Amino acid sequence: MTEIKFKKTERIMFILIVCSLIFVLLSVFCAAEANGEAKGFSEMSAKQRFDTGEMVKITAKFENPMNEPVLVKFECELYKDETLVDFFESEELRVSVGGTRTLSAYFKPDSTGSYTARGHLMYAGRTTETKVLAFTVVDKEEEREKIVPLGSGILAIAIVLVCLTLFFIYKGGAGSNQTKLSQFRSQAIDNKYGFN
Repeated sequence: MTEIKFKKTERIMFILIVCSLIFVLLSVFCAAEANGEAKGFSEMSAKQRFDTGEMVKITAKFENPMNEPVLVKFECELYKDETLVDFFESEELRVSVGGTRTLSAYFKPDSTGSYTARGHLMYAGRTTETKVLAFTVVDKEEEREKIVPLGSGILAIAIVLVCLTLFFIYKGGAGSNQTKLSQFRSQAIDNKYGFN
């Protein structure tokens, strides 16, 4: 059997290569763990429009990426014109291994405007990535006042169109032209075949 002997520089190179491989493996493992922290938060949703005083419900879907059941909570910050106006959270729920749950958080807006909700999930000492959702809050009474004049205008146009249609039918408009056209055709046929 032949003995392999390494020179001092070759031993140093060998040690550096082994250390590099260990470093790469640890980096990949740590990156997988870091990605595990960001996983689980698949979607955040709510209606796009609410009325003032209406209860706003924002939901977050969680899929448990851990190898054990976890307790999860949905936390959400509410911004209006980039100013933090409220913070609300869901109750804590238990999610089994590989399980999926939908968490809900509620608040009641007291003023109109454009809002942005920024939410994340917390479980097993980890925080997921933050998701952003935008929606609008309107005053129901103001919206109704805007719709009434539009509805009145449409009704007025419809009445005018009906009146014009009746005028043309009964006063010699479109109906009269149809009768004159029929008479002209009959006279042309009579002249062509010599029935005059």
